[in-house]
Amino acid sequence: MKVSVLIPTHRRPKLLKRALKSIVAQTHTDLEILVYGDACTRATEGVVNWFHDDRIRYLSGQTVLGECKVRNLLANEATSEVVCWQDDDDISNIHRVALQLKALKGVPFTRCGSRLLWDEKPVEFRETPKIQNHPKFVTPTTMTWRKYLIENPYHEIMFGCDILWELEAMLRYGEGRAVPKILYYRDMVPQDRVTKVYQELDDYEERMEWQREKRDELLSKVKAKGYTQWPTIGIKNG
Repeated sequence: MKVSVLIPTHRRPKLLKRALKSIVAQTHTDLEILVYGDACTRATEGVVNWFHDDRIRYLSGQTVLGECKVRNLLANEATSEVVCWQDDDDISNIHRVALQLKALKGVPFTRCGSRLLWDEKPVEFRETPKIQNHPKFVTPTTMTWRKYLIENPYHEIMFGCDILWELEAMLRYGEGRAVPKILYYRDMVPQDRVTKVYQELDDYEERMEWQREKRDELLSKVKAKGYTQWPTIGIKNG
């Protein structure tokens, strides 16, 4: 089954190149890789062209949209039944797509374990996946059915709405499944430009407050429904 990997990026060509290397090397090769250059320079398109991989499609726009708007845009551009996210400053284990796709059978979404990637301790994306008790963070590791992203798009009011999307998906479609292996590495060293974009807005604090209140509201509903409370959700064997 083909999987669409959706990658928003903004003027971080070196990091994007590292992220793309981990995706084009996936053991599951039936991929559509969509990269959106959010007000990027030609250097970003140059990185995409460097791969000479016809599975990669590059889209771009000159007006800064922000992470969540781009994710919704890419969801509508995707042609596969299954989609997953990849941030431009993170890397995936080469088995990530294959293992998550296997786990997606019978559930609305899956996510996998993640670990911080520090510059002083670089991790190769070919590192053998490690077992852990449960993923500790909601991160851009989600894999889901494209139709659910269309029906339940990301909130565009703020950055980092992975938590809200996942909780709403649980309430609408049922409990997800977490793959208890570390398959995704998050780079926390580069400053998050998306955060900076929103911090410059006059209503930044109001947006943050709305997001916190929405998160707490959804957590209460998830708990009332009998699901395991975030972040240790949906861990199943088999």
